[in-house]
Amino acid sequence: LSAMEHGTVNALDREYRALATYSCNPGHTLQGPRTRSCLHTGQWGGTEPSCRPNLCPVLKVQHGSTSNKGRAPGDSTTVTCDLGFWRRGPVRLVCQMDLEWSPSPPSCHPVRCSDPPNVKNAKVVGQARVYLASIYYRCDAGYEPRGTNRLTCSVEGTWSGPRPSCVPRPCGYLEAPPHTAV
Repeated sequence: LSAMEHGTVNALDREYRALATYSCNPGHTLQGPRTRSCLHTGQWGGTEPSCRPNLCPVLKVQHGSTSNKGRAPGDSTTVTCDLGFWRRGPVRLVCQMDLEWSPSPPSCHPVRCSDPPNVKNAKVVGQARVYLASIYYRCDAGYEPRGTNRLTCSVEGTWSGPRPSCVPRPCGYLEAPPHTAV
């Protein structure tokens, strides 16, 4: 009998009706029969089994990706969240002998911005506070915007762009009607 990769085969003798017993090293599972017997023809009956490595489950992180270096015990993977999401939990996980990832896999959560800054004489238009969401400022009656009136939630969770302002709207120049002074 040939040697098994990741396992052992034990046969006390090689005569008719002798039994060969197969076993796998820790972290591997036997694929095929556990025993084979020596036939009257001088051949071993049945098929030769193999030892396949036990693997941790495929790791799926919603809104994230993994870079596996394998799924067998001792192998590791790193978790990266998609753009616009932040990771809660560890970056690196290791497949354990019990075929569980350790520590527990992280989760990816949307980047959220806090409430936008207050602008005097203006109201915020827009409710979304997640990555790439924009809000606008609408100036109160009698005021007009200076600069941009839009801010966007950045990947860092802050509002990007210069802070807008609303200034009093100036009146136009008066023209004096003929024969009068203003």
